[in-house]
Amino acid sequence: MLVDALLVVLIVAMALVACVFVANVRYLGTNHWKLKVLQLEKYIEEVPRELTVANLGSAHAREAFDYQAARVKGFNFALKSQTLSYDLAILRRYSDRFATGAIVIVAIAPLLFAVVHYPGQNNRMYYHFLPREDIREYSPLIALQERMLPVLSSKRALLSVVRDASVTTPVRQCTSEEEREEEALCMEQAWCRNFGLENLKDAAPAERMASEFEVNRKYLREIVEQIRVIGAKPALVIPPMTDVMLNRFSDAFLKAFMYDNIVKSGVDAPVLDYLRDERFIRRHEFFLDSELLNGSGSSEFTRIVLNDLESAVITSQVQLVNRESHLGSAEKDGFGSSQKVGRKP
Repeated sequence: MLVDALLVVLIVAMALVACVFVANVRYLGTNHWKLKVLQLEKYIEEVPRELTVANLGSAHAREAFDYQAARVKGFNFALKSQTLSYDLAILRRYSDRFATGAIVIVAIAPLLFAVVHYPGQNNRMYYHFLPREDIREYSPLIALQERMLPVLSSKRALLSVVRDASVTTPVRQCTSEEEREEEALCMEQAWCRNFGLENLKDAAPAERMASEFEVNRKYLREIVEQIRVIGAKPALVIPPMTDVMLNRFSDAFLKAFMYDNIVKSGVDAPVLDYLRDERFIRRHEFFLDSELLNGSGSSEFTRIVLNDLESAVITSQVQLVNRESHLGSAEKDGFGSSQKVGRKP
């Protein structure tokens, strides 16, 4: 009897294992999987060597830079929801890929300094290309799921074998201004939920985020130091958004959450601020939605940034590389001369 029972258990276990492997094979052909690894393909296919320019950053940077269109040997290291801690880990991991004198762009977004780490699915993507020691909260079980049996990585992954996602692109192009306004509202609500905010105008919550700010300022300093260690030149770049999204932020909020942190970090690097750039904020045809550039927008933006970097003198003195109109806008919006990003009093 015992032998029969063990045999049944063995047969059932083998059947379950076979089902998992069959489901995994099917999952690798789903849109859900393709979307999941779409932004990771550049790492999986191998990062090129002798890069002359590259950028770190999150979704804003991922969509903002297109080096192929600019015809330079560059690489976009940015991934969705990427934090400064992972920017640093990626920079160290691929430090041998840069040519001497290469430019490394550290992309800055309004809420970048407010979060140190995103757990869950956002953390799982790094199992596909980073070594164990560089992955925060590393788990052997998650490594098995992500690298060998991704169908078991989430309920959505398992369900997609039966009912696949219909979406085939990570960001959908807004087709109307009403849709763009709607998307901006959804993003504001998502950020408020994620960061415990009432809105994007009240700067008071910055006080309770002092510890996160300090940790991230430290990461930013380490990133800039690491860029110099590998023989490259650092530059901080703030990509543009549409006026639709910018209208949801107050000047006080942007100052407390972003600009003050750049200044307080004390990094020795030029800062190119395009957040309110008139060449983009009302050119909605350059954007996928209210904040992310599309193909034509990223081509134009990359061209402008590379031209500005060529004319920038990257020395140990921190500089602001920006148009006079941007500086005038900053002062008009309440940023005094001592608070201008990158400018020393």
